[in-house]
Amino acid sequence: NTRGPDPRSPGLTARDWVTLTIRDTGHGMDEHVKAHLFEPFFTTKPPGRGTGLGLATVKGIIDELGGTIRVDSTLGEGTTFTIGLSVLVAEDDDAVRALTTRVLKRRGYDVPTAASGEEALELATRHRAHLDLLLTDVVMTKMTGRELADAVRQLHPEIRVLFVSGYTDD
Repeated sequence: NTRGPDPRSPGLTARDWVTLTIRDTGHGMDEHVKAHLFEPFFTTKPPGRGTGLGLATVKGIIDELGGTIRVDSTLGEGTTFTIGLSVLVAEDDDAVRALTTRVLKRRGYDVPTAASGEEALELATRHRAHLDLLLTDVVMTKMTGRELADAVRQLHPEIRVLFVSGYTDD
């Protein structure tokens, strides 16, 4: 996994994006195939061996999340797909935030983090490009995870939210 800015969103720094790179050593693609790669029903496989919906579906999911997908391919050298997504972590407990960040980094992610709902909202406000996921604690001081999610959705209506909590009563 590597990290980097999205060329489509120049205001985004390398620390803002989760980048997933998938590389193969196959025979690569020519310019015609690359030009039609993400079109529904386009396939280079013989009849009965593929529908041409796989990469169109992948691109649709990534587009829906506001992410990016880039393909680099050279005949005889293989293909590299680079997918960029952005994740914001909000957790007021220092130990939990550090653990969450450490786990994500070990998995190849590099994410902006915030120690409070207010700080997360400030990051979301300054973040001009698309945020794909808000991972937030439910119970925080001053601003709850639900309040944060509602406020961030005003700025980034397409954002997905994953609520986490150590409290199991509700």
